[in-house]
Amino acid sequence: MIVDAQHPYIGLQSFSEQLKDFFYGRNNEIEQLARLTEFHPTTVLFGKSGLGKTSILHAGLSPYMRKNYFLPLIVRPKIGTRILEDFKDSLINLLRATDPTLPDFEKDNQTITLWEYFHTIQPLNGMVTPVVIVDQFEELFTLGNLFKSEVYEFLTEFSDLAENRIPMFIKNSNPNFNFNFDPAIRNYRVIISIREDYLPQFESLSHLFPAIGNSKLRIEQMKGAQALDAIWNPGKEIIERAEAIKIIELIFKNKLRHEHSETQRAKLQLLGDEGNWQNYNVEPFLLSLICFQINKSRLTDLKEKIDNELLTGIQVEKIIRNFYDQSTEGISKTSLELLEDKLITTDGFRRLHPKNDLIEKTGITEREIDLLINNRIIRTELWNDIEYIEPIHDILVPIMRSNKEERLNQEKERKKRERAEHAFKIRTKKLKEKQEKQNVYKTAAQLLVLPLIIVLSAFLITLDLYFSIKDSNRNLVELKALSDKKLIEANTAKTNTEIEADMQYNQTRLADELNNFFFKSVPRNNLDPIALKINNQVDTYLKEANFPKAVEAAEMLTLFYEKQDIVNNEYFKAFEKLTYSRILNGEYSKVRFSLISLLISYPNNEVFNRYLAINFLVNNELTEAIETYNRYKNKPYPNSEFTTFVEAFKSDLDEFERLKFKHKDFDRIRTLLDEE
Repeated sequence: MIVDAQHPYIGLQSFSEQLKDFFYGRNNEIEQLARLTEFHPTTVLFGKSGLGKTSILHAGLSPYMRKNYFLPLIVRPKIGTRILEDFKDSLINLLRATDPTLPDFEKDNQTITLWEYFHTIQPLNGMVTPVVIVDQFEELFTLGNLFKSEVYEFLTEFSDLAENRIPMFIKNSNPNFNFNFDPAIRNYRVIISIREDYLPQFESLSHLFPAIGNSKLRIEQMKGAQALDAIWNPGKEIIERAEAIKIIELIFKNKLRHEHSETQRAKLQLLGDEGNWQNYNVEPFLLSLICFQINKSRLTDLKEKIDNELLTGIQVEKIIRNFYDQSTEGISKTSLELLEDKLITTDGFRRLHPKNDLIEKTGITEREIDLLINNRIIRTELWNDIEYIEPIHDILVPIMRSNKEERLNQEKERKKRERAEHAFKIRTKKLKEKQEKQNVYKTAAQLLVLPLIIVLSAFLITLDLYFSIKDSNRNLVELKALSDKKLIEANTAKTNTEIEADMQYNQTRLADELNNFFFKSVPRNNLDPIALKINNQVDTYLKEANFPKAVEAAEMLTLFYEKQDIVNNEYFKAFEKLTYSRILNGEYSKVRFSLISLLISYPNNEVFNRYLAINFLVNNELTEAIETYNRYKNKPYPNSEFTTFVEAFKSDLDEFERLKFKHKDFDRIRTLLDEE
């Protein structure tokens, strides 16, 4: 899927961390969640389906926390016979993507628990704090019904991690608690993301998670101001602010038009009359889908921007149906009906189904499944080396369920007609046999009566069929009214958790102030002498080639600036010395992690790119080093110290050689830099 300035909206897909530059509208929630995570060992993120919890975790929270020296590890449980094992495998893969030196979940040829593992590891030598994030936790209650023992095994071990509770079997085998670590220290964090309607089931596990109520954050619908942020910021090249606001108003008017509650409609009407679009409630998934479809129309019409003409006549209720119908055009009617039957439960929920099972037993083709995946109707999940498919989002479930119910009703009516026709044929046959047994004189009379009997039978059968259809339609209308009533009640339900979240936020702000008390108390006019003193220490250690001490002093200097919230040239110079010292001290992994983290915020910083190149080189990552040197060598150097990056790169090599730091590939890089 193409995502760029001309294609800034992604429809029903969730945002990945790679798409963070296109994710807007949830800054407040991201900051609140980050603060709760920083000051609480375990935090629960909850909200209704379709509010973007997965996108917040991947594209919002993850990059935000990486900048603050946390390491997010987002895992969705794979429901099956190996829930716990697969969970640990996923964690290992994510951890080693950052620090390849980390061990497996093994000790003395035995698998160790999550609690033991995260108390013993120190990713990047303790530079980052791992955050174990379990996304779509509710699937343990839904899909996990067939694997209850495996789910309980996972919940038991995971709850020990979340609650920092020594596992029972370890207590029994180690009654004196002789550990090579302090079990009271939590050098990790946990986040549990769950759909709001499954929160009561989770809270029923209070015997496993007694502290789950201490830190919660509820995700709600976007306000209009947030929706504007989500539309306009990633799409400034294709839409003006006024048109972005009009999209929000279209969604609001559609909601007002389909609101059945008179009280709620009156409230919405009042809000609409005031023109207070900033406070409209907007469903994120609906907003994303509508923007995606509107932009698709713009591209089809070869328009430079989304304009008022394009937005005129937009009907939100048709966009979802049109999206589904257009996306399934290349699928045979039989295959689509089979998919809707298999991927929707009898009570109207989406479910997983093995892909190969569908192909082998139903006749659905691989091409059709691939087409639906590419068109964002279904998605695949790989669990226990088996590929499953499911609807990509709950927003499509009502359409698929409606199609399924319509087919069931049509099937019922077809069977009724068949039964009526069959009964008519039997009655006709019996009458004919009876007529053949009569004498010639009575046959004439029988033949006169026969049409009347046939007509009367057909009339009675038709009358019975008419009232059956009428009863069926009445039942469907009553069922729809009841369903709408339940939906309205669910959408208007309120909880007190948002008040609790605000209280937690205020507490974390206070804790943050206390944490920074020492540096906050330093007068501003005393900052320069303190920084100068630490800086001189770094220079002294470097001259003496005492690189470990130079690293310690440089870390103190950068920490000093960070605690003062100072990010200026002096801070960058301090960070440059820290990076320089770490390379000389052989701390290549720390250098790489810190540079890449900062380059996210300052991608064009010349010093960071210089040191990233030489760090690759001395760490024998020659391919990455050559790629970095080639990327910048022909560019002018933005600092007056050098004219081009080539001069800066050569100066770095000279400086390292002056300190007797020689590397086998230095000459090769010099040759590369001399090439035109």
